[in-house]
Amino acid sequence: MQAANQLDSNWHCIQAGHVDGPEDWIEWLADRASDSRIGIDARMLSHTKATELNNRLSPKGSKLVHPPKNLIDLIWKDKPSRLKEPVFIHPIEFTGKSTLDKLADIRTWIREAPHTTTSRSRSAPTASEHHVATLITALDSIGEWPHDLSNIVWKTHRSVAYILNLRGQDIPFNPVFHSYLMITLDRTILFVDPAKLTGDVEDYLEGLGVDTRGYYDFWSYLKEREWGEDRVGFF
Repeated sequence: MQAANQLDSNWHCIQAGHVDGPEDWIEWLADRASDSRIGIDARMLSHTKATELNNRLSPKGSKLVHPPKNLIDLIWKDKPSRLKEPVFIHPIEFTGKSTLDKLADIRTWIREAPHTTTSRSRSAPTASEHHVATLITALDSIGEWPHDLSNIVWKTHRSVAYILNLRGQDIPFNPVFHSYLMITLDRTILFVDPAKLTGDVEDYLEGLGVDTRGYYDFWSYLKEREWGEDRVGFF
């Protein structure tokens, strides 16, 4: 409904899952691509979806390419700037659990996660096949931790706001803030616009041992593999 109200004549809205429509956008694209290079911002696409799409495009002589800049952003001249509303601490009486306890639970989960070798492999997993970290990117998906961590049921990624017991005001009616959170076995890094961090929040994060870096530093962090070349088993 929003797309129908906001898109002008330069755009055509495809309703995935609609009656007589494609099941999803991958089906729609794969049915039409032939000898094409399809530009998609890699930051907006999961590895699973990219692999699925490439597998369907390859027989038609097509493939994905990832331009250095988002193509929509290049033509969106009046794009509103991101909000810089301050992040604030959510008290323990409302969160029910401290951030240190939540981080400890996550690290237990990482250590007990199955390695990345297949179940048929008889070889002992190498260091790079053990999971060493988890990357939190979803702002609003909050699920439940399993009671039995040995079962390793990860229903859905926790949000940054939940884990750090912080709240924000970046999205109306949602207590979240734009950020990424990298949790390794020995380090926690919050990528966020420093303008959103008050002195109290900075002191709070420092007390938790959480390092802070700029929001856009996240991409260079991944590109440079700052966690270590021999530690690539993300989960």
